[in-house]
Amino acid sequence: MNFRKTTTISVGDKTKPIFESLEKIRPPHLSFSLLLAICADEYVKNHSGKNSKITEFDSNLVSTKFPLLMATMEKWRVCVGSLSNDDIVKLQERVTQVSNLARREVSKRL
Repeated sequence: MNFRKTTTISVGDKTKPIFESLEKIRPPHLSFSLLLAICADEYVKNHSGKNSKITEFDSNLVSTKFPLLMATMEKWRVCVGSLSNDDIVKLQERVTQVSNLARREVSKRL
């Protein structure tokens, strides 16, 4: 992509609600383009090969229903309380998998 002083992006049916929700949380001192750059930077830092890839978000395998693992417990309380029965089972299965991985790694190291 060739970036100049001004770059145009299209706003379609799928992107309009996303941009509108960003606009609602944009601090008044930030331009919208700087907000988009901050969002992109945060995504790159959190998903640079160590986490879910952007191409995986077009499937149901990656859920954005759940907070980041190290989010506050209050965010987790709200999330868990609002999950459907199926989602709470999926979460419990994943928590068990992560717990098993951590336990094995601790056993190897100690």
